[in-house]
Amino acid sequence: MTNLQFLSLRGCTRLRSLTLDSSSNLSSSPLGPLQHLEFLDLDGVSLDSIPDDVPKSKSKLRYLNLSCASIVSLSLPFFQDVSNLKELFFLGCASLKYLPPSLTNLFSLETFYISESQLVSFPIKTFDQMPKLCDLNLKNNQQLCFLPKLAGNTSLRSFSLSGSPMITHVSLRACRSLEIACLDDLDKLEELDLAELARLKSFSLSRSHITHLSLRACRSLETVYLHGLNQLEELDLSATSIKELPECISNLQRLRRLHMLALPKLRRLPWHKLRQIPNVFNVDQCEQEKIGDHEFAIQSSVEENCQRSKYSVGAQFFLTDTRLFSSFGLPNFVDVELDRPASFRSFFISVSSRNKRSNYENNDMDINFIDPFQNKKLACYEDIPLIASAFKQQFRERAPLNRHIEISSTKQYPSGLDNILGVTKSLSVGDNDFISSLTDLSTEFKMLLECKLRQCRHMHAIFKPTIYNLGPELETLWASELEKLTEVLAYLEIEKDGVAQLSEKEYGLDLIVQVVSEDEQITSRMRRTKSGDWIEVDRESEITWWWGRNEFSSLKHVHLEYCARLERIFPVKLLLPHLETLTVIHCGNLKTVFYEINYIWVYDSSDNNVRFQNLHTVQLHELPKLSHLYERYMEPLVMRQWKKLHFRGCWNLQQLPLLVEERSQKVLVDGEARQCKKLKARMGKDQLSHYDFKSPHPLASIKEHVKNNIFLM
Repeated sequence: MTNLQFLSLRGCTRLRSLTLDSSSNLSSSPLGPLQHLEFLDLDGVSLDSIPDDVPKSKSKLRYLNLSCASIVSLSLPFFQDVSNLKELFFLGCASLKYLPPSLTNLFSLETFYISESQLVSFPIKTFDQMPKLCDLNLKNNQQLCFLPKLAGNTSLRSFSLSGSPMITHVSLRACRSLEIACLDDLDKLEELDLAELARLKSFSLSRSHITHLSLRACRSLETVYLHGLNQLEELDLSATSIKELPECISNLQRLRRLHMLALPKLRRLPWHKLRQIPNVFNVDQCEQEKIGDHEFAIQSSVEENCQRSKYSVGAQFFLTDTRLFSSFGLPNFVDVELDRPASFRSFFISVSSRNKRSNYENNDMDINFIDPFQNKKLACYEDIPLIASAFKQQFRERAPLNRHIEISSTKQYPSGLDNILGVTKSLSVGDNDFISSLTDLSTEFKMLLECKLRQCRHMHAIFKPTIYNLGPELETLWASELEKLTEVLAYLEIEKDGVAQLSEKEYGLDLIVQVVSEDEQITSRMRRTKSGDWIEVDRESEITWWWGRNEFSSLKHVHLEYCARLERIFPVKLLLPHLETLTVIHCGNLKTVFYEINYIWVYDSSDNNVRFQNLHTVQLHELPKLSHLYERYMEPLVMRQWKKLHFRGCWNLQQLPLLVEERSQKVLVDGEARQCKKLKARMGKDQLSHYDFKSPHPLASIKEHVKNNIFLM
């Protein structure tokens, strides 16, 4: 039997010794002569001790299984000559307390399992001498309190330390081959270093008192299971391959900071399954190659970040796919007052296919204002205030908004934002080819205060009719370079016979509208059929789309520029009681500001005599087709706060609004001398008494027709 290579005594539970008899010397073991033995399986053999010569020459031994042995320790030289051993098992060795220092001689060891033992520690530098170790399983060693250094082991693929409640520190840093790590039931764990585990695919940690956990730069990590981490406050999953936010996050009751940066594979956030949201929640879908292992867009220190950010942002999202918000539900996470622990108190959401982060710390709501006169040196503009700069100053004077969404340069329609837009305070949309109207994004903007639009090349109307009171809190509207924009508010127009003219593509089928006569009396309700015809329906039928006279009742500032196709802005029936400033620049096709139209309207019995009662400044520049500010120019208006009218390049302007009642001061009119002369000639004496035509700049009339560089495309 001296040439025996494979020996298995598995399951010989009554075997207690490997010696010839109980009184003989250990050196007389019958296994001693097996010098060519490569595989030795003693699993289930209840041995009290292992002789040193089992076998005598261990140089060829590759597999050794001593599971379920009753041994307390091994002799010091036991592993002296076992340099080729690849697999070693001590499973269920409940009496094992010590391992010999010769364990460090296992240079070729690849698999090492030891569980349910009484081990307190390993020999120092045990794993430093095992460069080929791939699979290390140390489960349920209740007394184990010290783990030798594992950091830097480049071969380790699987590691389990579950059920070792005395362990306080674990470092797996730079174990670049590690794919699976299981660290459950580590009750006293205080420090865990898992940085730079490039191949880690699965990670499990449960019942630990750890407060901070970082899996940053574990680029292959796909599965994370966390349970019973009642003390965990900060979790970093940045630069991993996670595709979906783990549902177990909702069980982390004390989690305050969650960082998920550089996650290009992230496709889903199960909002409907989350019971709470961390106070600070950072998500970034940018490409991994664009972000280094240690260079992230957002500081990991939340306190420092919030101090630096004037928006005091609690949740920050830099996304390429807005569908992450598809399951976001207002009832679960957002209250109107936002006073629940689970609510988003503040958020900043940036959507861009180019991962273009806005420097919202250094500018105002990401609005890059254009000075329309910066390249003009004409004297006729020297006395005109810098409109854009003044408008920008209005934002600076306000308290920063803490719920902001900006959308720019997207490669697809930004769907899924309906609910979150319902509680957004500021919105910025730019460089977009998909959005035709903001109403397509959401039917409710209940809390929107400021809106900025720029280079939305497919937008025909900013808002469309909806069954909700659209924009009740909107205060500022800024739009620039909307090349297809024809109107700010889309209305359902009616022909003389009372039939509404609607586009099926824009409004769909089975549309129920309410027809209102000129004297604001409800005449009928109409429904559009699949054939495109309109039929009258019962007046109790639910209205599908409508506008009300009190829409945008909080609107204060409107700024429109470089919208070449814009024809009209607001209907005369909108009261706009808080409108203060109106600026329109380089809109070459604009014909009227406040226009008359036959449209679908909801009956409103409120006072119709006073409109635009807080409007004090109107700026109109380079509007060659503008004929009227107020299309009902013969209807008297009560505008007690109107103080200034600046215009340049409005060569077709024919009438100014007819004002009534005594005013404390006249409206200051500043325009080209020749145009002012035409307007004065068309006014009666009573009307002239309300306007003060300012003497123009001496050179203001040298070039009356300033070249318009805005063309229809």
